[in-house]
Amino acid sequence: TSETMAQYLIIMNMLKENGELSQKEIAEKLDIRPQSLSELLVKMESDGFISRRQDKDDKRVIVVALTEKGEEQLVVL
Repeated sequence: TSETMAQYLIIMNMLKENGELSQKEIAEKLDIRPQSLSELLVKMESDGFISRRQDKDDKRVIVVALTEKGEEQLVVL
């Protein structure tokens, strides 16, 4: 939907400007429930726009990064 694409763009722009961010940081910046964000990030990851990994120092933290495909999508739009 267009609402989902708008959310994708907001998150991808945030990652482009800030580099890697934790899921918690993104949720706080967007004022969105962590569970709602997690569902959105799963879709974004399966579409290849972002990558997620555990933080090397704190395995409880999930770090989100923009992929090359995500950056290309921002240029197209």
